[in-house]
Formats: sequence, structure tokens, C-alpha cells
Amino acid sequence: MCGIAGIYVKGDVGKGKIDLDAMLSTMLLAIEHRGGDATGFVALTDEGVGRWQKAACGAKDFNIERRRVPKNARTILGHTRWATQGHQGFMENNHPIKRGPFFLIHNGHIYNDNEVFVRAGRERYGLVDSECIVADLANHGTLSALPKVMEGLDGAAAVAVVDERFPREMALARGESSPLFVLETRRLILFASTEKCVFDAHKKHVGDVKAKAVKEVGSGTFIHLKDGKARVETFTIPIHKGYSWMGTKWDGDGEKSWGKSKASSLPSVNGLSPNGQTVLQALIDNVDWTNCDVCNVEYHHERMETVMDGGEQLTLCPVCYDWLNDPLEDDDAIDANPLDIRFRV
Repeated sequence: MCGIAGIYVKGDVGKGKIDLDAMLSTMLLAIEHRGGDATGFVALTDEGVGRWQKAACGAKDFNIERRRVPKNARTILGHTRWATQGHQGFMENNHPIKRGPFFLIHNGHIYNDNEVFVRAGRERYGLVDSECIVADLANHGTLSALPKVMEGLDGAAAVAVVDERFPREMALARGESSPLFVLETRRLILFASTEKCVFDAHKKHVGDVKAKAVKEVGSGTFIHLKDGKARVETFTIPIHKGYSWMGTKWDGDGEKSWGKSKASSLPSVNGLSPNGQTVLQALIDNVDWTNCDVCNVEYHHERMETVMDGGEQLTLCPVCYDWLNDPLEDDDAIDANPLDIRFRV
């Protein structure tokens, strides 16, 4: 589990009273619980890369000593990492990851990263599985190819990508499992791994928004932001092969070996699985589900949030988490123009 968050400025940059640097700090702190091994960000102005920095520390320490976001930033990507594959002490394993002109942040886990590198004809620089996504995208050379790249992944992924050649653009995509929430207002588009992160950042630095203005992006959704406008399309999520990462070991040539669990059939698109099960039944049978400590309802483990309550650690579903944190009231809201995108119900 990692945390992703970001900002896209729709109108004139460098004008108005929005402190983008402070907003980034708020968003990184809001997703720090999703990963404290490393933190990073990249900010692009209309002229290209303004800042790119990452460090093997939590968001709190990172915010104290990091470089500032340029006041005329157009797009900002932020990431908090929970290291699983690839040690956080090596910066090539931390996010944002750069290959070619592309910077990527990713929440999730990719099981077929070796296969993706071979298909893309690219060497890997680090060990982190996320690198295969941006390496394959660099092979295609355009943000518009992100849906095709996502269709070739086996695993969970919510990603955001920017291209330093075209700083007025940003691409978002959600594959299987990993959460992604988006808010669009007149001036900004915010996204994050948690709904609360988006709410808190906008409320603190801009003003209240209606609770229903934040949308959860549906699995298999691609959003291409360009010149302040959004183009939305869907893509097919491949059937999960059922691999589980058992760790890495190294042979004499330095190649990575993978442990694999028994293959399973886990479709994540509408319809029936190959063995005739409904998608819901396939998910119940094959996905790692966790019970909420408050309502006892089962949710996919990557959608759960961990909080401390009176010294006790609780694992909460999204509904109970929002209830515990007292979401914004509609009567304290301003008008918003949410993206017309699919979202899970």
C-alpha cells in the first residue's frame, strides 16, 4: 500500500491566493499513513520541470526540508511509499519515477513487471515493480497510450503520470483494487488515494466543497487532462493470474526470481468469469478481504484505513472511516463541477 496525490491547475497559474506548496504538504501528510518509507514529489510549470525531489523518510520530515513548489506550477504529483519490492534507500526505487520524459506515481503492486520490461524492450534501473509501468509508457511515447499499458499489467494499480514535454497535461488511471478519488472545481483538479485527503486539502487551502463533489474513480478508467479539460475513457482490466510475490533472490547474473501461488481466475470487468462465476463471486473467492472493526462489513484490504483510537489500532472500511472523521456538510459547500467519470457504488 502506498499513497498518491496531486494537483492540476486549470486556469492561469501563479495567480490567485492558492498556496500550492502548502496544499502539497497537507496532501502528503494526509496520505503518510499509507507509506512512511519514502516520500517524493514532482512539480511542472508551463516551461517544464520545476522541482523533482524524493527521500527515504516520512512525509512529516520530508515537508520540513524539501524544496518548495514553484508558484507558477501547473501540475504536481506527490507520493508516500510503503516499500515492498526495492529498498527505499536507493532513490531509483522511490516515486515519482522517471523514464524518458515521463514521471509516474503508483499505488499498488505489479506481479508481471519482468514481462512488461521484456515487452517494452527496456532495461530496469531499480528493483521497484512500478518502474515497469513508466518504462512501457516511455516505449509508446505518449500519455494517450496509458490505457494500453494498464491493460498489460497483472496486479493492482492507481497511477498518475505527467510528461515534461507537455506540462499542461496529466494522465490518471485506475486498474484493479487500488483506490483513486478525484475532485474538480472551477480552478483545480485534485486527486488522491483517499477521499479525506482531497477534502481536507481543498477545505484548508481553498474552501469547502460539497461532499458529493468528490468521485471515486472506477476500475478500468483513464482520465486525460489537457489545457484545463478532461477526456475520459475506459479500458479492459486483464484477468489476474493469481501470482503472489514471495520475495526476491539473486542468481549469478543478478536476475530476480519470483515465487508464485496457485493461479486463480479473477476477472475485474463486467460479465462472467471463465468458470461461470459472477464477478462478485469471483472477487469473494479470490481476493484478500478484511472485516471492518466497526461495522464488520468485508472490504478489499487495499480499501481499508488504519487509525488509532484511544491507543487501540482499528481497521476501518471507507464508510466508517469517513464517519469517524466527520466529513464536510453540504450546506457549507460551494458549487463544483465534478468530472463525469465512472465510480464504484
